[in-house]
Amino acid sequence: MPQQEELGLDQLKEVAQKAEQAAEQTLQVAQQIYSQATAAALTEAEQELEALQGQIKQAQQKTEELKHELKTTKESTQS
Repeated sequence: MPQQEELGLDQLKEVAQKAEQAAEQTLQVAQQIYSQATAAALTEAEQELEALQGQIKQAQQKTEELKHELKTTKESTQS
């Protein structure tokens, strides 16, 4: 009987070690996925920021064009 109990304990230890290894691997994979997701989100945010900066620049250019057009119109109506 004690030999069977010892065998059972050894098997339990082995199963526990395998479970611990699996948990460590799962944690590593989860960390990799998190890192990749974070990098992807950051890349997407950077792209959106660049697009918004482009839109702001276009709006500023259009504002300058309209200011110039308004100035020209005022000058022509005053003469």
